[in-house]
Amino acid sequence: NVLLEAGVFKLPVVSTDAGGTGELITNNETGIVVPQKDSSSLANGIEKLLKDEDLSLRLGENLHKKVLEKFDLDKNIIWLEDMLIRNARNMNL
Repeated sequence: NVLLEAGVFKLPVVSTDAGGTGELITNNETGIVVPQKDSSSLANGIEKLLKDEDLSLRLGENLHKKVLEKFDLDKNIIWLEDMLIRNARNMNL
């Protein structure tokens, strides 16, 4: 959730490659991805964002756009409704 929240506020992120991070964060496109348990890479990613304002702004904007595209409540409700209707028809309900 914290990555979604950062995206809503157009904040640039540095994240590890753990779990579902890849669903939202693409390295140097919507954030900076570093290996797990690699504190040097994490520090370098943070330093990169602090030193490069243009990169920080671009990554924050890109993340914001991706969050709005992938996690739009109205679109997801329509998708869920369609899925439920299809499943009900398949089960003859």
